[in-house]
Formats: sequence, structure tokens, C-alpha cells
Amino acid sequence: MVMRSYMLDQKVYEKQVVLPRTRLMTVRGTIKKTMLLFALLGVSAFAGYFIFDQVVIPWMSGSPVGRIAQGVQAFALAIILGSLALIILGKFYPQHASIIGPLYAVLQSLLLTPIVYFFSFSPLGKRIFLQSMLLTVCVVCIMLALYAYRIIRVTRRLRSVVTIGMITLACTFCIDMIMRLVGYGGIQLLHTTATDLLAFGFSLLVIGFIAFSIMLQFDFIERQAKAGVPAYMEWYSAFGLLILILGLFMRILRLRMERAMR
Repeated sequence: MVMRSYMLDQKVYEKQVVLPRTRLMTVRGTIKKTMLLFALLGVSAFAGYFIFDQVVIPWMSGSPVGRIAQGVQAFALAIILGSLALIILGKFYPQHASIIGPLYAVLQSLLLTPIVYFFSFSPLGKRIFLQSMLLTVCVVCIMLALYAYRIIRVTRRLRSVVTIGMITLACTFCIDMIMRLVGYGGIQLLHTTATDLLAFGFSLLVIGFIAFSIMLQFDFIERQAKAGVPAYMEWYSAFGLLILILGLFMRILRLRMERAMR
């Protein structure tokens, strides 16, 4: 889902028609929409925490282990497929991103809720979760600063390298998911612990590509705001940032978990 700066495809912007008196996209408007999506994500996850505690946990306590495992798998698969469906809808109907983006945020909060719940049981879990959040914020701010001060310039070559890398990673994760669904266990490199130096390096590579994709998003947003695309593309752009930043957080969280298992 997050392995490509998918939601900000240049061709999508080019297809948008600006009518007379149409409000235009701005960088400030995109920032506000992004903050709204993350606020909705946080509120939904907070509400889901209590629902999970009062409804799901009692159900799990009285259910066989096999039934719980099947339920967790079905739940995770439903979120993945639902997220993919929303991303595809956003791709073809960017004018409805103001609806699709919030729906995606709520759907992802369903994934975050059990993670937050189980991490809250131990001091180590709380520390790992908070550290992952802080590291994610730090990475995003660093990439923003590198872009804003033109320390790293977004060139055609950089776009090509990052795009090819993200597509390659997306294909790798899709193949892994299909292999796991059919019972072949997936690609071992993606599931070994961080005690394996190769797996640790691969995790850092994924985080690096997502971080540079976020920088490319900043570049797209700035250039398209200057080009004068319609204002509803602010939601579309915020949707894309939400996808990438959430993906970055999940990869950092997983890496911190693996490091803690050593």
C-alpha cells in the first residue's frame, strides 16, 4: 500500500480541469488537510481502544485459540483489501478524496487499535511505541528540512531511482503476501528478526525509500500548487502523505520490535 508515491501521480494532476472561479490548491491547504486526517486517525484509534477492550477482548477470552487466529487473519485481510480498494478509488476519483481520505484514516485506525492496546501492557511496549512515533516525526521533519532548504534537490534522476525502488519493494511485498496466503511461508528475508544483519539492512532500506518518497511528495505538492490545480487536490495530496507516513511508522515500529527481541 505504501510502497509507491502512488497517490500523487503527476498524470492525475494533469487530468484535473480548472474551471473559472474554482478555488485552487495551496500548500497551506494541503497541510491543514493532512493534519485533519491524522487527527481523525488519532480520535478513531482512541475510541477503538475502548471498544476493543470492552468487546473484542471478552470475546477472545471465551473463544478457542484456533477461532481467534482465524478471526485475526480475516480481520487483517479485510483491512488490507479495504485499504487497497480505497487507494485505487482515490487514484481514479481524486475529486472524492475528501471522502476517501477520511475513510482510509478510520480503516487504518482499526489496525492501530490492537497494536496500541497490546503495547500498553508493558513499560517496554509503551517505550517502543512512543519511540517509534518520535522517530517517525523526526524522519518526516528531517526530510522536510532537507527539501525546504534544498540541501537535497529533487531531480529527475532521484525521482527515477526512488520510483523504481518503491515499485520493486511493492512487487516484493505483494509476492510475499500471495505466498503466505497459499501456504508457502513467504519470503524469509521479510520475516527474519533484526538479529540477522541482512534483514536489518533490508528494513533500513525500506525505511529509506519511504522517507525519500515523502520528500518527493513535498516536491509534487509544491509544484502542483504553483501549477494551479483545483482545491480538492489538497485532500488527494494529504491522502498520499497519510499513506506514506503511516507506512514509515509501521516499518520503524516493526524494526524497533525486532531489535527489542534480541
